[in-house]
Amino acid sequence: MQNSIIICTSNFLSEKHIKEQLGDPIYSRFDAVIEFEPLSKKSLMIITQKEYKKQFDKLDEEEKELVVESGIYEKIMKVSDKLDNARQIRRIIREAFSSIIINNLL
Repeated sequence: MQNSIIICTSNFLSEKHIKEQLGDPIYSRFDAVIEFEPLSKKSLMIITQKEYKKQFDKLDEEEKELVVESGIYEKIMKVSDKLDNARQIRRIIREAFSSIIINNLL
């Protein structure tokens, strides 16, 4: 493979930890190591807004009305800065929408 970028993710805590676990022969093959930094509160809010809109746009008009009436947007935005990642945000929004819609059917 030439002219390629390979991204490896892990739960290593430091470059020293990587070397200890993988050994120098493997570690030396990496050209760069980028340390993970948690998302800022502002970034989490932006991701939440975008994901909410994306999921909301998939609903039909009746479902949209139910979701708006529930006030779930405000509730989700209040906790958005306490969430860890985009995957978690997406899951919470989907589950909230599903719960609102299903409870209306019952």
